[in-house]
Parts: sequence; C-alpha cells; structure tokens
Amino acid sequence: MGKYLIRRLLQVIPVLCIISFVVFCLVFVAGDPVGPCQRIPDQEDIEQLSRITRFK
Repeated sequence: MGKYLIRRLLQVIPVLCIISFVVFCLVFVAGDPVGPCQRIPDQEDIEQLSRITRFK
C-alpha cells in the first residue's frame, strides 16, 4: 500500500505542472480582462450610451 501511495503522489507532480502551465498560458494569452474598461470615454461613446439608455 505504501509503494502504491508513493507512486501515485509522484504521478501527481507532472500532472500539476502541466495543468499549471496550461492555465498560465491561457491567462497570459487572454490578457487583462479589466483593460478595456479602463479607457476614458470619448464623445462617440457618450452619444452611443445616451442612445442606448434613451426611453422611447
């Protein structure tokens, strides 16, 4: 039982490394999710927002 447990724990190490690498790559490729929200709105954005929120 001890050999089985040690073998399974040693198999977990590469799996965790691979999962960590894949998740890191996905986050790195996706970029900053808040970035597009941080820009200053220009006049066109304000007009578009007023058209969307205008009651009919």
